[in-house]
Amino acid sequence: MGVEARRPVLRAASDTRAFRVVLGAALLLAASLGARCGPEPLLENAHSAAHAGCPVRPGLEPRPRAPGGAPILLILVDTLRLDRLGVGGSPRPLTPRLDELTLDSRVFLQARSAAPWTLPAVAGVMTGHHPAALGIGFEARRLPDRVPTLAERLRERGYATAGLVSHLFLGEKWGFDRGFERWDQSLARGHTFVSSEELTDKAIACLDALSRETDSWFLFVHYFDPHFDFIEHEGFRFSDGTAPRIRSENDNMMELQSLAAKGQLDEGDFEALRDAYDSEVAWTDHHVGRLLDALRERGGYDDALIVFTADHGEMLGERNNRWIGHTLFVYDELVRVPLLLKMPGSKHRGLVGAPVSTVALFRSLLEGSDGAADAGGLLSESPRGGTTFSQTLRYRRVESVTDGIWKLIDDPDRNTVSLYELRSDPGERENVSERHPGQRARLLGELERWRAAIEIERSRIERAAAPELTPEEREQLRALGYLE
Repeated sequence: MGVEARRPVLRAASDTRAFRVVLGAALLLAASLGARCGPEPLLENAHSAAHAGCPVRPGLEPRPRAPGGAPILLILVDTLRLDRLGVGGSPRPLTPRLDELTLDSRVFLQARSAAPWTLPAVAGVMTGHHPAALGIGFEARRLPDRVPTLAERLRERGYATAGLVSHLFLGEKWGFDRGFERWDQSLARGHTFVSSEELTDKAIACLDALSRETDSWFLFVHYFDPHFDFIEHEGFRFSDGTAPRIRSENDNMMELQSLAAKGQLDEGDFEALRDAYDSEVAWTDHHVGRLLDALRERGGYDDALIVFTADHGEMLGERNNRWIGHTLFVYDELVRVPLLLKMPGSKHRGLVGAPVSTVALFRSLLEGSDGAADAGGLLSESPRGGTTFSQTLRYRRVESVTDGIWKLIDDPDRNTVSLYELRSDPGERENVSERHPGQRARLLGELERWRAAIEIERSRIERAAAPELTPEEREQLRALGYLE
């Protein structure tokens, strides 16, 4: 159940008997606490009393009286690679529920995140500004106070709003709760906690509370489980059950990365890592499916605007550098993400090959709330797409620009510029910049113009400070690999 504790992805094979004893005790404990994981009963009057499982926060200004629009469900999964979905080419049946959703959706095959880690990536989605313009880069700064969030803008238009997150970076200290009448970050308990089941129960409770109150609601649900550390879930297992020989003694991402860099993980270890990651994806897909089923059962699926995406992907030791994790690079394993838009009435279904940025979701969802769609926008009949940009400032600046055919990565600290032709080399393995100097120069020019525009935008935005963290919060982020 939702109280299940994670185990390190790399565990000594000799410890299996003890582990089974501990697992059995954990399952008994989970069973004894299972009653608290289900949705709470509805209260009779949603306008005078909050839903018991999704309470309204006290002290909020009254919501403006406005007509509202179609209900909006935004589902964002942490650390989910596009190539783990069926539509992304996965050879394993990891995401049957999301594959069903693709049949009703516009599927963007060239969607990219603005950044390869959670805080800046989701900041872009929630504000419509590239995180580079917000000043969110190496430092984990708050959202700027004077930049409105998606929830604030939708609430101004008469929407009832609820948000549930399971990562510390998306919590109140970073400003992501702004605009949400109902807010729950109680499941942001770090990398050792399994949250998808309880998160879905809470989301269904919020769905009930919102839909009783109004036809115009915005529900944001953030799933975390595919993030490190990776475990295999019963019923969603893809390995042969053999435990790897090497383990991360301190159970944190930075040590796992160190083991890989030192060559102390062999191919069997990496295979086990990928099997466990795939299990996390399949587990999460199952619970996302439960949420979609709940929406159908309540008669709200057809009329809803449903958005499914991810903040970033994950590197799993495929490259020569054997890197595990995210944050440092802008390869497509990290920045190319799923993006599904199920529009009311399932209009405009099909595949879209035009490159788009997840930053564009902000404007598109506001358009959707008005029942309109800008020509060429994500919700329009013929989305145009365009050049997209991704950036990381974790320890050094690395930036990418792509038009969907060519992709350029600029790493000025290492004085390297790499160019990839994505149609013949989707894995970005062969740098062809010397063979195509014209394309290299063209994309470098695009990148320089983007940087200049970002500097102008950034000069108009007052950056916020990084929040003060408790020792417990610092330890949680350290174990996730964000702090040393």
